[in-house]
Amino acid sequence: MKPYRVTLVTSEAKDLSELGPVLNPEQAAEAMRPHFGDPSREHLVVLYLDHGAKPLACETVAVGSLAACAHSPRAILRAAIALQADGIIVGHNHPSGNVAPSPEDEQATARLAEACKLVEVYLVDSIIMGHEGKYTSLRQMAEIQAIRAKV
Repeated sequence: MKPYRVTLVTSEAKDLSELGPVLNPEQAAEAMRPHFGDPSREHLVVLYLDHGAKPLACETVAVGSLAACAHSPRAILRAAIALQADGIIVGHNHPSGNVAPSPEDEQATARLAEACKLVEVYLVDSIIMGHEGKYTSLRQMAEIQAIRAKV
């Protein structure tokens, strides 16, 4: 069996060793942004983090169509395990520019969170990228919804 190889950076990407810890969705979106290719197709990008939230690698795991990007937790977690990553941040773009999560986005994130628990990799966030630097953090959305539910 061949060892799994991870592409650490693309030619347009910053050197990840220059980045400090990724501590918020804005930093995650900025680190992943160079890895999104053709804006007319959905891309799934994963940022792999060490125990101190410092990026180990960033890779495009899947490229889809205008409205979908098929992927499995297995494809995402394969590199996380090989890199001995402590956590991951997943990101995908919406070619429409709309950064609101779809029901499919929420279901895929919940499914990935369950898989992450099984292999003890922390799912830090799931980010939806739009146009002109806009993004949505599913973790922040859940925190805001939890706060509103208490009020």
